[in-house]
Amino acid sequence: MEMIRYRGAYRFADRAALEDAVAAALANNADLQPRFSLVGSSLCVVLDLPARSDQRHAAAQVMRTLANHAVEGIVVARHRELAVDVFVCG
Repeated sequence: MEMIRYRGAYRFADRAALEDAVAAALANNADLQPRFSLVGSSLCVVLDLPARSDQRHAAAQVMRTLANHAVEGIVVARHRELAVDVFVCG
């Protein structure tokens, strides 16, 4: 099955800002289940979706929300080796 793989990391001003960003990102996208790894004020993101998934829009919303709250970092969505979307902080 063809997959879109979202991978990357963000850093936030502090742990509270990170937790607020995650809550905001998932508030309207509860059915989406990205894997997050939290260390201090940093967040690693991993999400795999079928390339033809109707959840791609929801995934983009989650990544944009996280990026808008972050002070540093990037998540890249790739299909095979091609970057199909990029979510840069700020």
